[in-house]
Amino acid sequence: MGPPPPRIVRGRGHRVQDEHGRWLVDANNNFAVLALGHANAAVTDAVSAAARDGACFGLPTPWEGQLAEMVVARVSHAEQARFTNSGTEAVMTAVRLARALTGREKVLGIAGSYHGSSDVALAIKAGVDDPTRPDVVTVPLNDVDRLEATFAAHGSDLALVILDLLPNYAGFEPVTQAFLERTRQLCDEHGTLLAFDEVISFRLARGGLQSTTSVTPDLTVLGKLIGGGLPIGAVLGSEHTLRPLSPLSESPIESSGTFTGNPVSIRAGIACLTQYDDQQIDRLNSLGEALLDRLVGHLPPGWTVRGVGSLVRVMPPEGEGAGPARQAFWWAAHRRGFVLMPSGLMALSSPMSEEVVARLGEAVLESAEEVASMVRYNEGRE
Repeated sequence: MGPPPPRIVRGRGHRVQDEHGRWLVDANNNFAVLALGHANAAVTDAVSAAARDGACFGLPTPWEGQLAEMVVARVSHAEQARFTNSGTEAVMTAVRLARALTGREKVLGIAGSYHGSSDVALAIKAGVDDPTRPDVVTVPLNDVDRLEATFAAHGSDLALVILDLLPNYAGFEPVTQAFLERTRQLCDEHGTLLAFDEVISFRLARGGLQSTTSVTPDLTVLGKLIGGGLPIGAVLGSEHTLRPLSPLSESPIESSGTFTGNPVSIRAGIACLTQYDDQQIDRLNSLGEALLDRLVGHLPPGWTVRGVGSLVRVMPPEGEGAGPARQAFWWAAHRRGFVLMPSGLMALSSPMSEEVVARLGEAVLESAEEVASMVRYNEGRE
């Protein structure tokens, strides 16, 4: 959002301190990673103990199995987990796995969705079918007709459909039940694997957002929350589906990394998920719903707010000035002592109180009105 970018030197609970000593309420939380806030005592103790015991090894540790059991227990379709260093790498692994299992190359995603920074993921985010990337096709969010037409044209070549159930960059609208059901049907008919990217949305329910639907994927991609603030990713699926990732399988595919499953990230994740139980999730979602209620109907004309649980996003009117307006909105909130995501998304953390969230809501309304007034003034001058 710079220049100059604000630089943070420490975080405690729901706040961060910049290099000038100013404390700010953090509603960014490292892009929704820190559901427990900064420097959580149990996570910090786990990280310190892991570092003292040795930061990484060339052999497995018992904690890998423990965290795998924890995430698999939360995701109904999963029997195994394969860890990576990030959500980006988990998506790359899911794509590689689907291609190996199907013998196909094409990947389908929702136009504008963000699935990391691999070539395939960035082609999906671009949202325009590119002849230089014939292995990637996209459809608009919740457009069942386009989905069916795309399967009719490419179904025999599709290895994987990957869906973010709450795609932030595609407008932060949930994927509808009808779209999910039709996607599952078409994948089954054409022998295509279906993956849910829950890197962000896993915080919204014990079993992720997928647990609120009746549609079951073949693969689930995780990250962020399950590392307790340290780098991590994971691909979850059945034993049969994940079998090619095993070096002991008949035709193993490459899935390795020097720091995958490192004990510092793994033990931080165990400490995080141990605390992030149903009670924590429900409380945090309730705070998010209160924030959403405060904003709905009170933003300037043309502004939009959408939210699910502890994730709430505020958006200026679409059009040529949306980018500058988002940037101005971010800085207006920053001046009031709050840090948001550049997209206008806010991710709440458990150290936040009702009073803190109420102040966040007021700051958001004031910041949006400041930006809207500036736009009206500039339009009047023109």
